[in-house]
Amino acid sequence: MRRLTLLLSLCAVSAIIFNDENNYRKYSSFSSSSEERIYNDDNHERPQGRWCMKAFYGNMFQPEAEAKCNAVGARLSGLQNANERMTISYVLRGLIYQHGGGRYTAWLGGKRRARCPTGTSCARLDSIEWTDGHTTGTAGFSTGPRELDGYYLPQYGGVQQCLHMIVTPYSNTELGFADFVHESVDDEFCQATWVKAYVCGKLPS
Repeated sequence: MRRLTLLLSLCAVSAIIFNDENNYRKYSSFSSSSEERIYNDDNHERPQGRWCMKAFYGNMFQPEAEAKCNAVGARLSGLQNANERMTISYVLRGLIYQHGGGRYTAWLGGKRRARCPTGTSCARLDSIEWTDGHTTGTAGFSTGPRELDGYYLPQYGGVQQCLHMIVTPYSNTELGFADFVHESVDDEFCQATWVKAYVCGKLPS
């Protein structure tokens, strides 16, 4: 992956924009402030067009995270390919150092397909669909060897229906949760209380 270019360094909130540096102001549809960390890597322009993403810190259920994205005209974002997944995972890692460190996970824009109500109903990578209206395919997935398993717990509303990314603070090979390494994508209970960040995405304007 090409080197990430750091444009602004103060980072209570982090952002990533998939277009060239000179066009950042033209195409970014998220507001810019001195509290943002902006990254640029033009390898990430999608076949279907440019897509803006921004990572936020906040401990909340998945529906709350979706509502936060909607409030700025965005959706919880999917991941188009491995480069996007890797890049946004480093943006999320940067948030760790602003909020006490440790391991955590971040909500993404994916849901279990209605025709795949359990972990064995469909092929693993076919069981989740992107919900942002822009992301396509399965190249953005990197999962544990038994995932996406649709684990069932009645106290969390049944089967894991939502999608999150595992983020570790130091190493790409250290285990975050169970057998997940940094940037792994996994299904999760939408009412999980331990997810501490979320990634919004929207078309540039």
